[in-house]
Amino acid sequence: METATASRSWPAPPLERLNFASWDAFFAYMEEYQLRTRQTFRRRSATSVKARNQALASIAGSGRPLPSPLLPESFLDYTRMLQCSHKLRGEAARAHVRWNREQPSECQARINATLQLCEDGQYRIRVTKASLVHNHPLGGGAVAVSAAASMASASTLQPGVSPETQQTKRRRMCVPFLSASSECVRISEMCFSR
Repeated sequence: METATASRSWPAPPLERLNFASWDAFFAYMEEYQLRTRQTFRRRSATSVKARNQALASIAGSGRPLPSPLLPESFLDYTRMLQCSHKLRGEAARAHVRWNREQPSECQARINATLQLCEDGQYRIRVTKASLVHNHPLGGGAVAVSAAASMASASTLQPGVSPETQQTKRRRMCVPFLSASSECVRISEMCFSR
């Protein structure tokens, strides 16, 4: 029996930029994109330039022509794959199994970026694949928690007040923000647990 929950998907806004001068520029853009679209991605895998060049050197050593030129090792990574970090855990995962009769799976939203030689002779980081359809609603989660914590900590720093008092105030400020922007049921437990 197929459930409505199993087939639901939530598309994310597309990436506005696909070419970057360096990995630092790519990650700076991705950080801004994650905050703006309320998604969180983590590094899933990477292939270093050195490993790629060694594989190509072994091809050249066997007498076959190189399929592509060797890349400068100053870039460190040849490819990076980022994957959405959403995964049901704990009681939410057990409830999902109980009601949907299926195991929860981690989100398959991914972004692949590769170091490439462009037509103008410059090396660029290019987004080669962006699968931005999630199996969960966007927003909330770690992005909301970190945003709430940074907003609260920036607005409550007071000289002459003990750190414990400031921490309690920050926790209390998190609750209204998270209540308005998250679908979590146990927000009070998350903010007030030690």
